[in-house]
Amino acid sequence: MRESISRGYHEKLIGDRLEAKFANTPNLTPEERAKWLAEIQALHQTWQVHGRYNAPNPNDPQHYLLGLTDPEQVAINSINSRYVQEIQLKCEHLYGGMSRYSGTGHFDLQDQYENQLHSKMGTPLNLDAIPVEPLTNAIRKTSAEKVAERMADYRAKQQAGAQKVNQCVTANKGLRPKLVVQVLERKLANSPNLSGKERAEIQADIQAAYVSAGKGLDRIESSDPKNPNRAEAH
Repeated sequence: MRESISRGYHEKLIGDRLEAKFANTPNLTPEERAKWLAEIQALHQTWQVHGRYNAPNPNDPQHYLLGLTDPEQVAINSINSRYVQEIQLKCEHLYGGMSRYSGTGHFDLQDQYENQLHSKMGTPLNLDAIPVEPLTNAIRKTSAEKVAERMADYRAKQQAGAQKVNQCVTANKGLRPKLVVQVLERKLANSPNLSGKERAEIQADIQAAYVSAGKGLDRIESSDPKNPNRAEAH
């Protein structure tokens, strides 16, 4: 009984939404108008007879879903779920199973069950908060078109990823010499016992690191050709 009462409500919601969008779509061809009108009528008929949806075109029975956006489908599903839950709760209250009644004639177990059902009822989304956009001239794509779309999307994501990597590399050019400068300046400031020769070498390496960083280099052009890695060896 619960299923027969709620059957077709989901289709009713879809039909109502498509009807509102249809009224907001002036540029459909005669063929498109006829197709949408037939589907809207079939969706409403499903609710009127509490039966199953009888698609006007059996070869494309879910074409009507192309007229809904993802947010619209989510909202409609949430409204339908709440409606089904309300019907279930009402039926349980009126015709609940006798097995849940206590032997004393009290309805305590039935009340507990109904309270549990009520606590699990979801809050439906507000479909009216979603703007009623015109119907798109939605045509189902061929397999080749779908593959081409996926490949184009894949290439676009690859290109975007490569661009991010290049931006990161560009932003970090000269980073290594800058880090070496920080280490050497701390060593110079915190090592009072350095010899004059050691202090002069560190100062020369700091200057070389600054120059290399300014050029965007990843390695330091050492001031000592005989020891090119001296700056990082301190």
